[in-house]
Amino acid sequence: MKNQTEEQWLEGITLNQTGSGLFLIRATQLPSSQPWAWQKKLAETAYIKGIWREITYTDCWKIFDEQLNGVAFKWVPNSVATFDQLVKSANDCPSGALCVSRCAKHGCICTAGECN
Repeated sequence: MKNQTEEQWLEGITLNQTGSGLFLIRATQLPSSQPWAWQKKLAETAYIKGIWREITYTDCWKIFDEQLNGVAFKWVPNSVATFDQLVKSANDCPSGALCVSRCAKHGCICTAGECN
């Protein structure tokens, strides 16, 4: 599933409300000019997980679709988790945790049945 944003996170959100975008992209497609606030190469994979801060949900979709040609993304509103909380969660994804379409932790992305 490409968009792993929780539907309930979007309830009551306005078009200009910001949050953080968590992206999973292939390492070979990492654009050098993108303003990553945080990024991490996932061990033993060909993926990089990166976070953009202070972007809207709509911009998150556009960046994913038009600029990154990514594998998956998750938009996390600031009301759900701050940037610092998201980075901590992204660094603490449980290795080998199984998933169907989303991971329980805010900073994890589900790909090929595993949380990364």
